[in-house]
Amino acid sequence: MLLYRSHRVALLVPLSGLIASDFLLLLQWTSYQSSTLLLILAEAVFGLCGGYVSILSSCFAYASVKHEADEQGRSVSIARLEGSIGLGAVVGLLLCSQLGSVLSYHHFFLFFLAVHVICLILVVLMEDLRPAAASRRPRESLWKESFQFLSKSGSIKRPLLILLIAFFACFFAFIGSSHIILYYLKHRFAMSITTFSIYRAAEKALSTATALFLFPYLRRTMGVGNVALAAVLDKDLETVSVEEVWKEWCICEHRKLQGMSTRAAAKAWTAIAWSEAALFATLIPEAFARFAASALRSLMAAQVRPDEQGRLFSFVGLLEAACNLLAVVFFHTLFPWSLSYMSAMSFVVMAALLVPPILLLRCHRDVIESTSAVGSEDDSEKQMMASFDGSKA
Repeated sequence: MLLYRSHRVALLVPLSGLIASDFLLLLQWTSYQSSTLLLILAEAVFGLCGGYVSILSSCFAYASVKHEADEQGRSVSIARLEGSIGLGAVVGLLLCSQLGSVLSYHHFFLFFLAVHVICLILVVLMEDLRPAAASRRPRESLWKESFQFLSKSGSIKRPLLILLIAFFACFFAFIGSSHIILYYLKHRFAMSITTFSIYRAAEKALSTATALFLFPYLRRTMGVGNVALAAVLDKDLETVSVEEVWKEWCICEHRKLQGMSTRAAAKAWTAIAWSEAALFATLIPEAFARFAASALRSLMAAQVRPDEQGRLFSFVGLLEAACNLLAVVFFHTLFPWSLSYMSAMSFVVMAALLVPPILLLRCHRDVIESTSAVGSEDDSEKQMMASFDGSKA
């Protein structure tokens, strides 16, 4: 519950655990006689301090609270965080693959330690955000307090539940594909590791670039809504200028696919691709894959109060961990079982899983956007009461 008091402290705790873990790894490497239990201890220390789930959830919560009064700014900040995660994955993969044969493990540990210390210093220097005293509710039981953001007046928030279902389906398909894509492509096309590396690097680079640059442009400059970016636009656009023509092309081409729709299209195309060259066509829809996560996170943040942002994104982090575990079991069971008659079945299932949440977002778009527009249901009630009092006066 550290985010209840300070967003800076909520980041400092897991980062301190990460640095302590780095020291334990260095100690284990420098002393060959030391027990391998130090490796387990290093992971345990980091895990007890919150792990990467706490770091990422705290970062998203900070970006959301920082722009709580600006919905477009919040969307853009979350998209840039998503893009930064992808950029870090690409840069880290390139560095480790190129320097792995030159440097030893302790050089990497020292480099990671230096990077983590710099991150710690940056967090200390950044502006601290604390929930306003007026927005805090009386402390209740830990269990009830942890999941209080899900309900309103004793009933589940329907828009937030829809968004969580959509996020679960989107991440489940993404992580499932990550687990089996190499085995599938080697089985289907006898693809080499070199070709696979080029394919994955291009996919990550394109999705990172669109999250960092195209998403902010569409959201802030073109005014495209979060629901449209997350799933699909359900109305035609009037092109009255060159910018509107560009906007229509970005959104309405390829059957008006965006976010989850592009991910579903990519999985379906992966299932029917007949050659390696045809497979590379999936890079086009996969380039928009990060739109869904960025827009959904922003929409979810708009459903809760500022002091509940940390709980929300911690819950989303737990949801991602659950998706990871379930996807490992489900797809590593389905894929070998289906090899004898339909090796692409896993990707058909992934595409099918994304259809219900896309329809849910489309059917409930007005409800989601109306609650998101005011930041939270509490704020909506305050605005309604203020307008009522003003009309009486």
